[in-house]
Amino acid sequence: MEELNKEQTKEQPIPTNENTNQELEQLRAENEKYKSAINNLTKENADYKRKYNEKLSDEEKSRAAQEELEKHYKDIERENTLYKYQVKLSASVSDVETRNAIAELFTDGKNIEAINKLNEWQSKVMEDAKKSWEQQALTNNPTPPPQDDRPQKVDFGKLSYKELTKLKAEQPELFKKD
Repeated sequence: MEELNKEQTKEQPIPTNENTNQELEQLRAENEKYKSAINNLTKENADYKRKYNEKLSDEEKSRAAQEELEKHYKDIERENTLYKYQVKLSASVSDVETRNAIAELFTDGKNIEAINKLNEWQSKVMEDAKKSWEQQALTNNPTPPPQDDRPQKVDFGKLSYKELTKLKAEQPELFKKD
């Protein structure tokens, strides 16, 4: 711009009379008036920008605070839902780790995975129970001794007459001679 002004001043001759000086003074006064108006507008613009930025930052702050509150609310809501699933599952799932894992899956909306995990756990429990029952049946009910067809040996000298007659009636093979 300065170059442009220099070129304009070179082309125009500098006036020397008094009317021209008055015009020059008027132009300078107008120029100062415009400069002052531009400065005032620049200051106003800067004030508006600063106020806008302050207001915007307040809005951003409130938006961030609102988002933080919403996140906190969602976290509390998730914990509450997780707790409810854990309580419901506590009646049927005795293993704490499995119960918590299944409750997490239900809470996260992964219902099919949760049901599959629950079924796996139930199958494992049923297999363990079956093995336990089989083991108990073997330990509590030992195999009976094998049946022996040979007659038992009886000490006839210790038996009374009544016992001998009863024994002969029930087991006649004991009285056979070999």
